[in-house]
Amino acid sequence: MSEMPNDDLILLRDYARHNSEDAFATLVSRYVNLVYSVALRQVCDPQLAEEITQAVFVILARKADSLGDKTILSGWLCRTARYASANVLTLQRRRERREHEAFMQSQFDQPPSGPPHQSASATGETWSRIAPLLDRALEQLGRKDHDAVVLRFFEGRNFRDVGAALGASEDAAKMRVSRALEKLRKFFSKRGVSSTAAVIAGAISAHSVQAAPVALAKSVTAVAVVKGAAASTSTLAIIQGALKLMAWAQAKTAMTAGMGALLAIGLTGWLMHGRPATPHLSLAASFGPVHEMSLDNSGNATFLDLDGARLLSDYPGARSDFGNWAKQNGVDIALPKFVTGKGGVGHYELNGAAVVLPEAAAPKEGVCSFDLKCARYHNYSWNEMSAAEIRQEFSELAPRLEAATNNFVLSGTYLFQTREGSVGIMQINLYTAYPRSMKIRYKLVQPNN
Repeated sequence: MSEMPNDDLILLRDYARHNSEDAFATLVSRYVNLVYSVALRQVCDPQLAEEITQAVFVILARKADSLGDKTILSGWLCRTARYASANVLTLQRRRERREHEAFMQSQFDQPPSGPPHQSASATGETWSRIAPLLDRALEQLGRKDHDAVVLRFFEGRNFRDVGAALGASEDAAKMRVSRALEKLRKFFSKRGVSSTAAVIAGAISAHSVQAAPVALAKSVTAVAVVKGAAASTSTLAIIQGALKLMAWAQAKTAMTAGMGALLAIGLTGWLMHGRPATPHLSLAASFGPVHEMSLDNSGNATFLDLDGARLLSDYPGARSDFGNWAKQNGVDIALPKFVTGKGGVGHYELNGAAVVLPEAAAPKEGVCSFDLKCARYHNYSWNEMSAAEIRQEFSELAPRLEAATNNFVLSGTYLFQTREGSVGIMQINLYTAYPRSMKIRYKLVQPNN
């Protein structure tokens, strides 16, 4: 497979400038299998994968005249397919959570299944284990490493062609691919998949691209050449979501480069003047430290202030002042000693005397919240969602957020918003009723500077 076409950008420019349907159809037929395969690995649904493939080529048609001369089209298509797939999965999670959250929680907790048929060979066995991880691993690579892997193993190009596409020599291409494979091997190894770089290379070469449905290329071309004018509503939603993610990724890259330049300027200023420069930075949303808290109703750690990462002991004042005390101390969650429900109002037992809880704190299974809002999320979100994604989720969920006491199913993962307006993601790792105790891990999204 050493002889590969390298006229992608010529064809793309021909379509952009002369509206050549034949040129675009050639690109679709050339890469439809690649895009479809990336999408299918992500969503594990052939019909959704076809719709994502459609969306990716519509995006290509819309951006045909703006892609740079050094663009590796296969690499660009892989990245765009991942953005579109990520958007579909986000929409899918929201819909399924609303419709039957309890059932889908158990389904999402299951590891994704591998391809429907695996050979008994070493590469086949390795592929069944790395397939669910491959696209996440590729996201961790730098752009040139990513494109080198796509050119070499997805498209089957020889090292001379890889080097030419990247503007490097054949030997430099070999070194880049080798380093990229080692990075992939380490990524898989950390996630329990031990293999050699050679076996991983063989598995990706043999299995990463599979044939798309026969009619897909024709239907994709028909919709894409008119830039999605005839696309379905769901396809247009995928396109818009993917474009937003692409814009965010480009902005993040630009901010990272800008921060690096500013840090260099700061270091230069420090070396020249004996003190650091103080540029004004606008940072992307990031997470603060992970806090781990254990609450119980023994009286020493009954209340939790999420913003301040503080545990508070029993309320010391009069019954009538309890609500004000909780607000002044930023109390978000409490584990009462004893709770009864009377018209939505709970009672907190303090040394044998009941203290009335505000109605907003009405308990669910012995957990009280104070102006805390939350939304149930899937367990894997703890590590996979970025701070910016959580911010975006909250902006979209805001009209539907409920008091935490209406949403807590205890052990699980939640997006939350405190009374002070901070947002974050929380895991309730353990809850016991007798004796009543709860272990929480959480991290707050830091405000932009």
